[in-house]
Amino acid sequence: MKRFALLGQQISESLSPSLHHHAWSTVGTAARYELWSSTPSGFDAMIERARHELAGFNLTAPFKRQVIPHLDEQTQRAMALGSVNAVRVEAGRLIGENTDIVGVRSSLAVMPKRRGSALVLGSGGVLSSVVTGLLEAGFGPINVCARDRASLDARGLPVNTFSFAQRHELVAAQVLVVNATPLGGQAQDPLPLESARVGGASHWDLVYRAEGTTPWVDLAKRSGIFALDGRLMLCEQAIESHRFWGLDMQAAESMRSLWSFE
Repeated sequence: MKRFALLGQQISESLSPSLHHHAWSTVGTAARYELWSSTPSGFDAMIERARHELAGFNLTAPFKRQVIPHLDEQTQRAMALGSVNAVRVEAGRLIGENTDIVGVRSSLAVMPKRRGSALVLGSGGVLSSVVTGLLEAGFGPINVCARDRASLDARGLPVNTFSFAQRHELVAAQVLVVNATPLGGQAQDPLPLESARVGGASHWDLVYRAEGTTPWVDLAKRSGIFALDGRLMLCEQAIESHRFWGLDMQAAESMRSLWSFE
């Protein structure tokens, strides 16, 4: 049986296993998708274990950039984005890819057509994919609010950088606000931004919940604001991961039947 996994931190609520298992069940593929959780200090050991035990794996926060020194090879797309969320294992060699960008593009394709300035909250490994997708879709300028502003500045992305505390001061001029922080994933989390202060900007939350949507998206929708949570991105990057792993694509595309993204 082939084994795949998600490597991350605080991932017990991930929907990834249900997505992948659904796909494999449609064609009777003998495979298993596991959740491997680690702190950053234990990541090196976990990667070496993955090298010998898995056929492929995905990565989520905080490991999309930390994995890069461990890779034997990267695709052109992964190198351009400087972020890896899918790895194929071939005879102990780790080959990295970025499938997040596919999920980003699919999510942006269902957004309202209005274009202008976008505000992104957070500076994790997914940021380069989000910024690239926003620019491709015609958004700009891109403003990013991050707690670690110095680290963000060092990455050289084509964005304006601000402290996380400044996010409420910037929302009035935005047509889209993106939550790329983990806020909203846990029941006790505060909202990443008070929707009532957004004044009509579309909301895109990269976070999702196992049941229903996130509180931020729910509040936005009830306020008459277009809002999308992270399930569409999760689904589309998972399908692209199957392509990268050389798996049955008809089965992979069946993942789209699990949720409605309206």
